[in-house]
Amino acid sequence: MGPALSYDALRQVVIEQQEDVVNIRQQQWVERNLLKKTKEYLEHKWIKVIIGVRRAGKSIFGHQLLRDRSYGYINFDDERFIGLTAIHFNKILQFLLECVPDVNTFFFDEVQNIDGWELFVNRLQREGYNLIITGNNSNLLAKEVATHLTGRYIHIEMFPFSFSEFLRAKNFEWTSTSIYKTTTRANLYALLKEYLNQGGFPELVMQGYKAQNLRGLYDKIVSRDITTRYRVRFTKSLREIAIFSHANLGEKISYQKVKNRFNLNSVNTVKNHFQYLNDGYLAFLLEGFNYNYRKQTKQARKIYTIDNGLSAAINPEFGDHKKKALENLVFQELARRARREENFAHHDIAGMEVSFVLHTQKEPDAMIQVVWSLKDLHTQKKALKSLIKAAKFLKQTNCTVITWEDETEEEVDGVSLKIVPIWKWLLEI
Repeated sequence: MGPALSYDALRQVVIEQQEDVVNIRQQQWVERNLLKKTKEYLEHKWIKVIIGVRRAGKSIFGHQLLRDRSYGYINFDDERFIGLTAIHFNKILQFLLECVPDVNTFFFDEVQNIDGWELFVNRLQREGYNLIITGNNSNLLAKEVATHLTGRYIHIEMFPFSFSEFLRAKNFEWTSTSIYKTTTRANLYALLKEYLNQGGFPELVMQGYKAQNLRGLYDKIVSRDITTRYRVRFTKSLREIAIFSHANLGEKISYQKVKNRFNLNSVNTVKNHFQYLNDGYLAFLLEGFNYNYRKQTKQARKIYTIDNGLSAAINPEFGDHKKKALENLVFQELARRARREENFAHHDIAGMEVSFVLHTQKEPDAMIQVVWSLKDLHTQKKALKSLIKAAKFLKQTNCTVITWEDETEEEVDGVSLKIVPIWKWLLEI
């Protein structure tokens, strides 16, 4: 810590942050779907690590978890902590316990800003304290948690609002019966269209969509969470590939073709750039499903992004591709569910293109085909033909077709197809 910040000043920051907790606890928050399950983890002394894209609501979620208990809170992203080092952790702990004596639960927001944080956190965990920590990917990646935290920990991954969370934020109330009323359904589709095009970043959902705010968020992720962290030299190509990703939702790509498109010197540079985008929760490459792992790694990958609103802010032609936007929503929801369900991939072998294959231990469990509408006969024939052919090839009977509003069940060539509208699938009805 720089000499300008005395221990008295440090104590004052800690006191003021505890006073902030009182105000935060009085606010009304949108309950996140992860809350009930994650609260069960509070009974264990594991370190709870909340990680995810910037502005996904990690800090508020930490306060939500602890709403019914006393806890000490430190936000290490406070500019008054500039110059803080690991040797000051004990003093912070002392001041914290002066404010909230007898607590055994601490919430450390952005503790990764301070070098040596892991030694402090591990020590408190060994001493029996119950800990929650958050981190932006500029400081801590999910894959690094196990390296830093020698004790037991729970990895909690935060995304922007799911559709059900989005509806709660909009105060849209529904039941299993009212959802089928004409007026309720009309309001539901109006909100669904908003979610499809404007995404689910909590602040913008609550305060109003502004594309310039999302572009600012995008710039922070690229410049701070990626460029600075990895000391990226080819910043122009990184930004080009990032924009390319948002403009090509659901498209198949190969590293070689991207290398040629942007005149890069190496395929490894392309691989690294996509890995950086993945680590920053900005864009993701989905592998193709194959029983043979070596063949799987050689297949083309498909591009998806973290949030439709962010993609719309970056790509001016976003609104012209409704089917791609719909498929991106399905990818995002599958990513949210991945920890409690299967892994997933896409499938595209010998004319058998399927949007998503859900699988465990390389055994397919279900198949999902995404189309905008089955009223287009050409789209219907092509999409269903590919799905049926792939279902027979993979010996699958659990096949779902997700559309904007079509709903029915069909049996084609011995394969049962459940056709569901996107809202029903997102809400898991």
